[in-house]
Amino acid sequence: MKLNSKIVMIVLLIIISTQVVFADEISSKRKGNPLLKSAIIPGWGELSMGAKSGYFFLALEASIWGSLFYVRDQEDLSERKAFSFAVENANIDPQLDYSEEQLGYMKKYNNSGYEPGGYNFLVMQQALNLYPDDPEMQEAYVNDHAIPDEYAWDWDSAEDRRYYAGRRTDILDYADAGKVITGVILVNHILSVVNTARVKKQEPKFTSNLKIDKDLNPGFEFSYKF
Repeated sequence: MKLNSKIVMIVLLIIISTQVVFADEISSKRKGNPLLKSAIIPGWGELSMGAKSGYFFLALEASIWGSLFYVRDQEDLSERKAFSFAVENANIDPQLDYSEEQLGYMKKYNNSGYEPGGYNFLVMQQALNLYPDDPEMQEAYVNDHAIPDEYAWDWDSAEDRRYYAGRRTDILDYADAGKVITGVILVNHILSVVNTARVKKQEPKFTSNLKIDKDLNPGFEFSYKF
């Protein structure tokens, strides 16, 4: 994990912990619904009732958000790397705003030209198949679907195109991971609410300890027994 990602996670831990402690101070004077508290910030409801199990959900929430920041950062980094590689090896214009669709075509076709293997060649073949006896419709179809000259690309080699395709796949993988992590955040909120309801009936045994090593790697030691 990079240093900046570690710092983000540590800062996030401090912010969330501070929010919960401050909110708990307020709740000691003004009672609130612990279930609602846990729905807003996992662990808050438990802590407001004196149950240390809240630290587990709080730490888990911070770790999940840290993971989400990490994959979003990697997604953005992969996208920038892929685009820079295409600028250098596919001769695209770095000043233009390419659509996701066009960037996707670049990983499938060696160039955008009308020669065999090019994207526009495929468009031309589609026009012939769709309108075999209508030259005007063929021309209209090509004009509507072909890549304009200013957005043209031409890979230096098929190997470069395959490398670029791999980087585009990385982008999609990180995007999918972000969706999964977002779902895990929701699940953590739900589990904290369930645990808060359980705390009202029995006191769980819980111990936790936050440690940060010399390389700024945050870690948690905990045991939890219902």
